[in-house]
Amino acid sequence: MLRASYKPADGNVRDLTESRFPPFLNGRICGLRMLYFRRIRLRIQVCDAFMGTRTVRTFLVYAEEDYRYKDLLVNQARSAKLPVEFTDMPNKQPWVPRWKTACRSRVFECDGAIVFISAKTKQGAGVKFELECVGEIQIPVLGVYVDKCEKSAAPEELRDSRLIEWNWPQITSFLQSLGAR
Repeated sequence: MLRASYKPADGNVRDLTESRFPPFLNGRICGLRMLYFRRIRLRIQVCDAFMGTRTVRTFLVYAEEDYRYKDLLVNQARSAKLPVEFTDMPNKQPWVPRWKTACRSRVFECDGAIVFISAKTKQGAGVKFELECVGEIQIPVLGVYVDKCEKSAAPEELRDSRLIEWNWPQITSFLQSLGAR
């Protein structure tokens, strides 16, 4: 089943039926995606019978100093044999236009995002832009406090997101919920 909605200039969200999509879109999109068709931004969701077994792509947002938590998460997911693929932007260069384009493309391909929150997060080069991209695409976000820091260390972009201390069962349930979408 294909569901989509779009938000025109007047600000009202409108639903589209499958019959109003161009033929090349029907049945060829997996997960939740944003798409531009005839200058209208479409939010498209496909409900597929095999969604539970597909590989979930997750974008990781972190300050460069917190790379060890990324490695820890990847290793835990690998040992738990979760069907998840992580992607990130390891070299934070928000002043380079090519980096910004690559960042947007990678976030667009993902089903969700995990943000590692530490004392360095707000100062991290590129973190703010990565969070803006995640917000534009409107994918689910999980904020994870990776070290003992103040709750005010969370960036403003995460105010509507779920924030937790590092807890593997909760992280696993978030990743599994992305696969069920």
